[in-house]
Amino acid sequence: MKYALAAIAALIPVTAGADTIESVKMPDKTAPLSSWTAVQQWMPFLGHAGNARSDYGYGNEAGWLVLADELGDKLSALGRASLVDMCFRDAGEGSKSALAWAVCGDDVGKVDLAKADAELAAARITDKAEVIAKIKEAVDKAKKIGASVEAAAKTDPGLASVLKLAADARTEWAAYASKNGDAIARYLALKDGVRSGKSNNPAFTGCFEATSAPFQKLVKATKFPQDVGGDPMLSYLSYLTKTTDGYLTTIAYAACAWAYDKAGESIYVGAANQGGGGARAGARSLALAKAMDPSFTPKFAERSLSWDEMKSKWKYGIQMTGVEWRYSIMTPTRGAVAGLAKDSDSTSKVTFKGNTVDACLSWNDTKKIVAIRPDGTFQYDKTCTKRGTIPNQTTPISVPTKYAAGIGAGVSMVAVLQFPVAVWKGNQYVAILGVPVK
Repeated sequence: MKYALAAIAALIPVTAGADTIESVKMPDKTAPLSSWTAVQQWMPFLGHAGNARSDYGYGNEAGWLVLADELGDKLSALGRASLVDMCFRDAGEGSKSALAWAVCGDDVGKVDLAKADAELAAARITDKAEVIAKIKEAVDKAKKIGASVEAAAKTDPGLASVLKLAADARTEWAAYASKNGDAIARYLALKDGVRSGKSNNPAFTGCFEATSAPFQKLVKATKFPQDVGGDPMLSYLSYLTKTTDGYLTTIAYAACAWAYDKAGESIYVGAANQGGGGARAGARSLALAKAMDPSFTPKFAERSLSWDEMKSKWKYGIQMTGVEWRYSIMTPTRGAVAGLAKDSDSTSKVTFKGNTVDACLSWNDTKKIVAIRPDGTFQYDKTCTKRGTIPNQTTPISVPTKYAAGIGAGVSMVAVLQFPVAVWKGNQYVAILGVPVK
């Protein structure tokens, strides 16, 4: 009898430790991205744990592109399937989804159903047949849209330019990655360091020395206007993150500043929390950055197509968890410096003269977009139309010493959350974001 029971038992699938895809435990928010398992990357927009991407700062279309880029070769078949599901779930018919196909179409052809099935089996997912069916449905829909876009692009120069832009971005990223592996690895490691919430994370060891030289080179090669309107931290950073190298270099430097002092959170948030098209973390997000650039204005032969409508769902950006997004737009401190003195082992106290400071009094908004905030709103370039004096900041502030370059009696400065943004004398910059430029 017992042998008969054993034989029957052998025919029953082993489900110990098995679970449905919906109940897979999500990754710890402080864990590095490389630790995410294949099934933890299954995050369809309406499904696993709701909109799970929001819990990690990548809560929209543009954010998921960045997450997929940052996962890199750790992106699982299920993760890629989730990307396709997100890109085309609410996609319009045919050519109206040209941008979605441009940034995600390359992944559609790379969805590996056999690998996805194996990942589900390895995790003992009990409803893997349903998951595979969802993937097939998402891929079939995407392929149908893609075929329509590709066909229309043969006779519509505007559509062809959108597809070419994405292809060029993939080529550009491949060339950059082949020569800058260390910079990419540093960027990823330092973002993971901030994600950990611990300033003594091993990723931060020696980071100031590693990030300062590239960032100094970037700042010194960048031309900043004398007057920068809007939120000063966001405005200055917008001039530095317009290229792939600038984006990665700035975030690495800012992540190190986060670890060094609480004030560094303002520069990190300003650099890492980007609106749609602001990130350049891989081929997908680089393609979107090129598409969202105001200078790219494709003209479609098909009159029913609107480029603004195509871009609308992609304009919302990323807001990394574990940091306070408002810190980059806190009320700035401005003033004429009276002196700088040691405050602690890592900070210096800045005192200000109790009079007035030269500043722009009136601004003129231009129609030039310099950045897209994470909430999808635009930040426009401004020009100063009138200069004069404003009341000076009289309350001393403590700034991180490593980033206090150029601060001393006789200069003027602006700081956000006590992080020095710009230091100047007369109409000449002395330092920007901790980098001496004089």
